[in-house]
Amino acid sequence: LEPSPSAQLARIRLSSRAADAPELCVEFEYVAPSRVVPCRVELIHGDTLPREASLSINGRRARRRVRMEDYAQYLEDPERRDGEQTHEVRLPDPLTALLQDFITDLRARITRSTIDTRATTTSSSPPWHLPYRIPQRQAMLEALLDEFQAP
Repeated sequence: LEPSPSAQLARIRLSSRAADAPELCVEFEYVAPSRVVPCRVELIHGDTLPREASLSINGRRARRRVRMEDYAQYLEDPERRDGEQTHEVRLPDPLTALLQDFITDLRARITRSTIDTRATTTSSSPPWHLPYRIPQRQAMLEALLDEFQAP
């Protein structure tokens, strides 16, 4: 998807609003300045761990596989046949990736703040403002929740 501070969700549709529904399909459009991406999320209640997850793009599907002893995650081709070599890609640990992004962003902000403070005593924007991704994601989540709670 195209990262953009102005991206929004539109045309949100839910297959059910029942909290105890065994399945929920959420369809929406991710609207960015240069494109509109139709999205569909299928949520199915399950009691097994880890929960099954897969990703489909343009008709090609990758299934998430979790190695329980260390929770390493992989995307694998679910269409492989018995005897064929598994095609899989290890995913980076999401917590490690988030922490690395946070630290990188924090260091950049400290550097910019130090430079801004030396250059001038006033700044047009506070050095510790949130990156657009956090409020943007919150707005998208609110749009989904509003649609779920609508009568």
